[in-house]
Amino acid sequence: MKKYCFFFLLLLNVLFFKTVTCSASAPLPTPDALQHSTQLLLVLSPEWDSFQGTLQRYQRSAPDKAWHLVSKKPIQVVVGKNGMAWGPEFVGQYPFPQAERKKQEGDGRSPAGIYEFGTAFGFAADTRLIPRMKWQYLPLKTTSICVDDKTSQYYNQLIDSATVSDWKPGTSGEHMLEVVPQYTWGSVINYNKNNVVGDGSCIFMHVWRDATAGTAGCVAMEQDEIIKVLGWLDPAKKPVIAMFPQGAYKDIQGKWGLPRVKS
Repeated sequence: MKKYCFFFLLLLNVLFFKTVTCSASAPLPTPDALQHSTQLLLVLSPEWDSFQGTLQRYQRSAPDKAWHLVSKKPIQVVVGKNGMAWGPEFVGQYPFPQAERKKQEGDGRSPAGIYEFGTAFGFAADTRLIPRMKWQYLPLKTTSICVDDKTSQYYNQLIDSATVSDWKPGTSGEHMLEVVPQYTWGSVINYNKNNVVGDGSCIFMHVWRDATAGTAGCVAMEQDEIIKVLGWLDPAKKPVIAMFPQGAYKDIQGKWGLPRVKS
């Protein structure tokens, strides 16, 4: 009897080891946003609760080639005033060490993950102040609102309330033209593309108030820097922004061809 028990336990150990090994070596699905991109903005912060960080621009000649730095000097940025939290699409899907927090509405955290860009926007009527800008541009109006109201069908959408026939005046949202100087220039980050209520809304890249103030969940930098970035982004190159605390990025760098960075 003891002999059979010994072999049974040995078999279980072999099967368990094989399962773990296969799982660890199995290829991970590449995030959709990264598959065809040849421009990358990499935002890293020191810790999950840090609101200050850096941004580096990378480019590559083709989606299957290596990334290369555009400039060695990083851009100083601020993220959510409470740091970062995992974007819901990264929770459970990728077997990396997970933070306890998942991005939620009103948590003051930027979503950790990889995201595409939506429209650029700003106070100017056109984009002549940004040389070579190729991106779609939305001039903000007094009626431009980004909806953060969980009860609204327009949750997580940047809309012109004057053009919406069923607009409810009491709907909660950011009146974009009143956010000075932050929304002087900016771009929508396509976080929560399915507009899942409660997962977080109105995530942008925009001008910061200053280096000592975090955002409600966006990524922000000096005005001269964002003008430089918006002039560099090219929709034909499918640009993405990747945002991670440094510790989490250590587990991800190198996967899907992402650039490796020094500690």
